[in-house]
Amino acid sequence: MEDFLQKSCYEFLDCLAAPQPVPGGGGAAAMVGAIGVALANMLSNYTVDKPKYAQVQAELQNLLTEGSSYQKELAALVGKDAEAFYPLSQAYRLPKETEEEKKAKAEALENASKAACLVPLDIAQKCAAALAVCCRLAEIGNKMVLSDVICAAVFLQAALKAAGVNVNINLDAISDKNWVQEKVALLAELISQGDDLAEETMRKVNDRLREKK
Repeated sequence: MEDFLQKSCYEFLDCLAAPQPVPGGGGAAAMVGAIGVALANMLSNYTVDKPKYAQVQAELQNLLTEGSSYQKELAALVGKDAEAFYPLSQAYRLPKETEEEKKAKAEALENASKAACLVPLDIAQKCAAALAVCCRLAEIGNKMVLSDVICAAVFLQAALKAAGVNVNINLDAISDKNWVQEKVALLAELISQGDDLAEETMRKVNDRLREKK
């Protein structure tokens, strides 16, 4: 499997546009999420060690550490999504002429679909967690670069929802209804949480920008 992170931005875009199974929507969601949290980390880096924000330095360092971890994890999920989806694309090509082949294909699709759901679900979880970082940074981050945390929240919210699409699209091939219901409920919770955090981040930034300097 190619290491998409080693490609230039132009090469990565060409890979997305190419008629090939990977990278696809899940990998793109992970990359957008990584870009979003990188913007949040920029705000942290613009705030740490600034005397004006001395009272929140310890928390800022923790937020930067947390955000840096999410940035690396989301970037790594670009490749992991491709690794998980490729077997599914192959499973759809399996023959189903005989009853034995039909059974083998259904089993392969079930297992591959579950694996293909788990990576974008992980992307969604990381994006929701990173949105919580954004929300706090909106309160204590450097006021001069607060617009970037709004951009971060927008990217992360979009990445979370895009990841959700990639979870839902693979659920139809899964016969384990309990497993499906569990993942659907978790995804709905993450999307709701992400929407709330993105909205709260924007509200907090707007409130601070309206404050007198």
